Amino acid sequence: MKNAVKSEWQVRPLGEVVTLNYGKALARSERDPNGSIPVYGANGVMDWSEHTLAEGPSLIVGRKGSAGEVTRVDGPFWPSDVTYYTTHDHTALDFDFLHYTLLTLNLPSMARGVKPGINRNDVYALPIPLPPLEEQQRIVAILDEAFEGLARARAHAEVNLENTNELFRNTLAQRTNSEDFSRVLLSEICDVRDGTHDTPKYVDEGVPLVTQKNIRPEGLSLENVKLISQDDHTAIHRRSNVAEGDILISMIGVNRGMSCLVDRDDVFSIKNVGLIKETTELNMNFLLYYLKSADAEKYIEEATNGGAQPFVGLGKLRAFPIPFPERAVQDRVAAELTEMRGAVQALAVNYEAQIKDFDDLRQSLLQKAFAGELT
Repeated sequence: MKNAVKSEWQVRPLGEVVTLNYGKALARSERDPNGSIPVYGANGVMDWSEHTLAEGPSLIVGRKGSAGEVTRVDGPFWPSDVTYYTTHDHTALDFDFLHYTLLTLNLPSMARGVKPGINRNDVYALPIPLPPLEEQQRIVAILDEAFEGLARARAHAEVNLENTNELFRNTLAQRTNSEDFSRVLLSEICDVRDGTHDTPKYVDEGVPLVTQKNIRPEGLSLENVKLISQDDHTAIHRRSNVAEGDILISMIGVNRGMSCLVDRDDVFSIKNVGLIKETTELNMNFLLYYLKSADAEKYIEEATNGGAQPFVGLGKLRAFPIPFPERAVQDRVAAELTEMRGAVQALAVNYEAQIKDFDDLRQSLLQKAFAGELT
């Protein structure tokens, strides 16, 4: 928040006009998913109950975890023990003005500790501008109208972004899954393996050993990758060597089925990473696009074994039925989808920039409001 405010406005510590009350733990026996009273955690509703601890309107402020996040509540509620909830001096402070005030203070930046938390005494010490109540209400009316327009524009951009992504998903499904395409099992066309099951020694300098965490939608990431020695590299080379043009696919966890095309020769894979070796019979980009389709996602889901850590076995991966048109058709489809993906990504960047601009404008309006610059 800017320090400069109109000369006729007061500037007072927040703690003089606002109280951050401690929330309270609610026993599981007192929670009810069909209840009418929201139970708030640090970043929103976490459960429901028929028990009420406080009446709105109030602002929930995350105390631990998502510390500093601000959530408005207008009716009865139960704030959990990882939150504060506000009460304030109504003679000095309009509630809606208080809401906008807290949004300018960047409270999450005040979080400290291993499990981030904020100390209410630190928040109490923050100076806030206090114009007369009538001026507060005028500012709120201006911000409400401006933010309503921004919200509509932001929602429109989000819809356009989703429609753009949906168009690509639909085109992907149509181009890679034609009824005219014959089908084969993945292992009939490709050498399908998983990575080493040994536990190699990690070193400071060596060969990257990738896990399922390194497989990203946009490609192979070597961020936070571990390195193995040249001796271990030699020992596991035959089974786990990854070459440019191969495809890696995660076989475990929440991102199972996520796949990427490898663009380098000096990496090796570990267990729970499926390795689909490049073959001249397949355009590997065509295969990669198919692996990202809804049809492929459905197969992976049905092939998943349950448990605490869901996984897809190597046998299921090898038995994956894939479309197998003539190579010329594969090449044409892959080229069309690559061109379209480029156009879609350009549109996505544009819409994401619009969304950020709306968020930046929202913050700019808040700053101007509390500097007394709104007319």
